[in-house]
Amino acid sequence: MRKTGMRRKAAGFYLAMAVSVAALGAVAWLMSAELETEKQPSPQLTASVPSSEPTEEVLIPKRDVPKEESSSRPENYVVSFPKETERREESSESGSLTAELPVEDVETAAPAENIPKEEEKPLTWASPVDGGKITNPYSGGELVKSRTLGEWRTHDGIDISAAEGDAVKAAADGVVKDVRKDNRWGWTIEIEHGGAADDVIVALYCGLDEAVKAAVGQQVKQGDVIGKVGNSSVMEASEEPHIHLGMKQGGKWIDPAEVLGF
Repeated sequence: MRKTGMRRKAAGFYLAMAVSVAALGAVAWLMSAELETEKQPSPQLTASVPSSEPTEEVLIPKRDVPKEESSSRPENYVVSFPKETERREESSESGSLTAELPVEDVETAAPAENIPKEEEKPLTWASPVDGGKITNPYSGGELVKSRTLGEWRTHDGIDISAAEGDAVKAAADGVVKDVRKDNRWGWTIEIEHGGAADDVIVALYCGLDEAVKAAVGQQVKQGDVIGKVGNSSVMEASEEPHIHLGMKQGGKWIDPAEVLGF
């Protein structure tokens, strides 16, 4: 009897131990499940915005902070949000949502190569004297007899009739390249007309009065007065009053009458 009682007490002891171990395992499993639940982040509404826009600071109260972060952050902490935002797709795997917000339109400047260039105005010509007529035409390289010298020679220009003292004007826009008293052609003004190198015409206004009104380097417009009709040319001194006009292009003489449209 005594041995039987001892055996019953030992069996009860081991049964109590087994129940305690099972209870401890259950408690440990429940605590682990609760910790896993707390670690999962709650869904947040996010909006992605361009980093180049100015930002403003917003205070988020402590009640909106997840539990695991509330102990490590101050009562109110600062989060920066941009003032202007745009729509951007966010990954659905992170549990965040997509927001569509207004974006201001930005006007883009046109490329420089697409801007039309200002068209250059064509060069126009007019007679250097009012109401004049050609009294001695351009010979085009052929020999003609000079009424003043009495010899045969080329006439590399045109003579336009005018009265002494009449105004001599620039036949087109240009730049004064030289003002001189030539030994043969008297007071001469040399003007370069035209812009591009291949169409520049150098005009020689010869036989002028000594009261020259143009200066080297001067920019002239068509119709600007550059001098007066005179009688300073030795080559054509015995002829009626006129202006001798010669023109060169590419270093060669050309017919001024064609250029002026006479």
